[in-house]
Amino acid sequence: MVRVSFFDITYYFTLLLFTYATLLYLFLFLTDFSSIIYFDSNEFPLLNSIGITSMNMDCLVQDIVKFHGHRSIKFICRKNHPGSLILMPLHSKLERYEAELCKKNSAIDVLLDSISTSSSCEKDEAAECLIKVFYKKFEESFSAVAIEMNVMVEQEPEKKD
Repeated sequence: MVRVSFFDITYYFTLLLFTYATLLYLFLFLTDFSSIIYFDSNEFPLLNSIGITSMNMDCLVQDIVKFHGHRSIKFICRKNHPGSLILMPLHSKLERYEAELCKKNSAIDVLLDSISTSSSCEKDEAAECLIKVFYKKFEESFSAVAIEMNVMVEQEPEKKD
């Protein structure tokens, strides 16, 4: 039978308490609590009621995305209009975006599905709509890509006599 003295118990308890206090101090020292945002109960009653802060917002969003199947989130906007959030991964290089958007079921496909469903049209018509928008917003880039892909022939400027 091992005998433990009162001194041994006190020593180990003090050591444990000191270790805990040191870890707590380091946690409090290393955590920037000034950046934590607590949501206003009047403006964000649901987030406030379930205790969401800026520190755990990413976890909440990840769970919502997971719940909705990792592609898009359909919801009811203000004035009871349906809305959709399309998930788009972030990359640091344009080549990765091009590769990602060319994949089957990419954000482009989700966008086209959303447009064709909500406007009751074919997916090709939704694609034409997007292509027209890209042309109107980025005419020079659109033409450069069309020439690069051999869809359009570059016209040389006419010489005036």
